[in-house]
Amino acid sequence: MASQKVKPLALAKTRWWLIISVVIVLLGISPILSPNGLGIREGETVTKTIEKDPQGNTTKILETTTTVPGKTVWDWLSLLGVPITLAILGYWLELKQQQRTENERKEKILEVYFDQVSVLLVDKNLLAIQEKGPEVTLEDEKLLNSGVDLIRARTLSTLRRFENDPQRKGSVMNFLIDVDAINRLKLNLSGANLRKANLMAANLSEVNLNRSDLREANLSEANVSRGSFREANLSNANLSRAYLSGANLREVNLGGANLSEANLNGTNLREADLIGANLREADLINSYLIGTYLIGAYLVGAYLIEANLSKAFLRGANLKEANLNKANLSEADLSDVNLRETDLNEAYLFKTVFSNNKQLKSAKNWDQAIYTEAVWDERVSQWMPKDKDANQRKIEEIRNAS
Repeated sequence: MASQKVKPLALAKTRWWLIISVVIVLLGISPILSPNGLGIREGETVTKTIEKDPQGNTTKILETTTTVPGKTVWDWLSLLGVPITLAILGYWLELKQQQRTENERKEKILEVYFDQVSVLLVDKNLLAIQEKGPEVTLEDEKLLNSGVDLIRARTLSTLRRFENDPQRKGSVMNFLIDVDAINRLKLNLSGANLRKANLMAANLSEVNLNRSDLREANLSEANVSRGSFREANLSNANLSRAYLSGANLREVNLGGANLSEANLNGTNLREADLIGANLREADLINSYLIGTYLIGAYLVGAYLIEANLSKAFLRGANLKEANLNKANLSEADLSDVNLRETDLNEAYLFKTVFSNNKQLKSAKNWDQAIYTEAVWDERVSQWMPKDKDANQRKIEEIRNAS
């Protein structure tokens, strides 16, 4: 079996833990060595003094006992102070050298990536070929397809190599944005590792990031309109004030994400996980939230006008002062939801689950909602109950209930 090379950083860490272990052992056995204190047991030295007369005869023998203090652990540690300090300094220097080496390696990877993609874009003239549209020749089309595939492969590979380096992941994406490769080449980046990447205010319109890892990524104020993120993981991501209008977020994990003041107008969030997400004052007008998990979500002041929330799970969510005008909430679970000052004007609440009538009546315009089976009338853009009298009886029933 080939011998494995031990990294200097690992050796430094081993030495450091060895020193700590020795100190702990000394502290542990010190009470045994010296019951009266920390350290080696104290000793005694006996000195004899003989007095003689003028004739040389011994007249007196004096014995003097001198106590020799024991060495405490702290004495030993003071002796070890220099080697310990040197070991710590050596560890720190090795760590800094390791970090410098790692940074140089990553900068080299980034430089090589930029050069390779630039060659493909400039020398192969991929962007110009793309602009030809229907006039592109078969040869140019093959060159374009192979070039785009190569850029995709190198991009995904480079992002994987920056596993724990969100700043350089952001550099890769910003480079592609600057050269306009994502939109013009319709670059498919599905499956990309962009965890914790800093993409604040980035223009990722129409980007394909299906099944990508975007956990804890910073996309605040980013433009990802009409982008596709299907089955991507955006848990705990920052999407505050992001522009996601028309994006496909079906089955996306947005658990714990910050979407406050985000524009999600017309966004497909069907069966998405928004458990515990912050959607304060978010624009969800005309959005698709069918079967979406919004358990415990914060939707205070959110705009859900004409949104489709049928069969959605909103248990424990906060919808205070939210606007649900004409929204479809049929068969949705609104148990324990805060509906105080929520506008339910003309909302469709057929088979919607509430904790009790008191909860429902804490909302505004609850008596203007539709509680029986209805259809959407495109001409007037509103829900029309199939049986208006039955709906009115249901409203009166709720009104008179305790």
